[in-house]
Amino acid sequence: MTQGIYNIINRPREENDEYYNIVFDLTIPEDRPLVDEIQKALDNGRTSLENVIRIKTNDGVLKYLDLNFYSKFDENGELMSRYALIKDITRNSKRITRPVDFLLKGFKNSKKLALLIEPLNQKQYEYSEGFYSIVEEDKETYSNRRVIIENIVEQDTVDAFRRLFNREINVLDETFTYNVQGNPENQKICEIYIEIFEFGNEEHSLGFLTDITEERNKQKELEEANEHQTILIKEVHHRVKNNLQILNSFLNLEKRAYKNQPNIIIDHMQSRLSSLALLHEKTYNTTDFKNINLQDYIEDQDSKLRNLIGLRDGIEFESEVKDDITLSIEIITPLLLVVDELTMNSIKHAFPNDWPDKKISKVFRKLDENTGELIIKDNGVGIDKTKRDMKQSLGCEIIKNLTRQLDGSIKYIDVEKGTGFRLLFPLTMEHTISQ
Repeated sequence: MTQGIYNIINRPREENDEYYNIVFDLTIPEDRPLVDEIQKALDNGRTSLENVIRIKTNDGVLKYLDLNFYSKFDENGELMSRYALIKDITRNSKRITRPVDFLLKGFKNSKKLALLIEPLNQKQYEYSEGFYSIVEEDKETYSNRRVIIENIVEQDTVDAFRRLFNREINVLDETFTYNVQGNPENQKICEIYIEIFEFGNEEHSLGFLTDITEERNKQKELEEANEHQTILIKEVHHRVKNNLQILNSFLNLEKRAYKNQPNIIIDHMQSRLSSLALLHEKTYNTTDFKNINLQDYIEDQDSKLRNLIGLRDGIEFESEVKDDITLSIEIITPLLLVVDELTMNSIKHAFPNDWPDKKISKVFRKLDENTGELIIKDNGVGIDKTKRDMKQSLGCEIIKNLTRQLDGSIKYIDVEKGTGFRLLFPLTMEHTISQ
């Protein structure tokens, strides 16, 4: 150990100091699982490994450390040597963003929808601000599980929570009545979805809590006036939950594929969140789910992309909807997500840092009364024709799966410069809501 390590951990050398443990032993509880993963990876023969952890020194100072490990093995796989470069990057820590931090920030303005990260962990859970708004509890004094369980009216839901805590079930999907601060005169109707999953041989959980009180009150009014309207409101809630489950699935896939590239996860999830939020916002106050104007959505989507990525990376987004195209919600939801994935694919691969005049363009048109066409292309570096098999990356797999959900087809097309795709999609699809 060099003197620099002792400068980082703010103490002098001691006789029993042992290698990297003097750093790892100071890791804060939230990052201990990350240290376990680092040690496991090194034990399993990784030749190099990079990560960031947080420690708290014996004198109470929180520090961010950039760790770089390098190992050398002989021809039999036996470890010959290992060294580590450890750098104190605390001064730059404000620029370090975990995917979890980004997701929580994405929900910060939502008072009726809450993201629940590790809700089954009593000590290391992280909830978005909407959770505390829904349950009307102080974040600083809240005790995980206690409030939710004690104030639920329906015994069946309480029993389901207990089965989840005991790992008798892996998914909780319930609608329940909630007594705010135990007061039956102040009730809310909430939906909760929690799923347990494994990542890196460890158990994790992710969930969403939604306050649907206003929607349920509106639903009751609609039931009295028109049974048809009630069905529409129920369908909105169902689709919101399905979209959140899609985000959950994408997040799980990308945590495995890009575990050392959090910025990719952040950009992808932020783009998807923006598109689904846009979809929810525009359909929330309408009862016509069969005739949604495509041009309105594409213009708003481009505006969000400019603010999200265009200003940061110098990319111009250009779109044209040549015909008056209206689509049902069954079509426009996967269509917007396909556009997102294709756009993020270009952002990630098409433009080196010094690339001039970066542009991503989209053109939508009707081919006939039943078929729509999207041509999306960039003016970037392009892709070798021999590598165009749509099987090389997680992004391509997601694009293909969404295209199948859309009941469409997609392929590469030749363009003068850059990369292009042609997506064919139906203009009509059997609607699931009774009209």
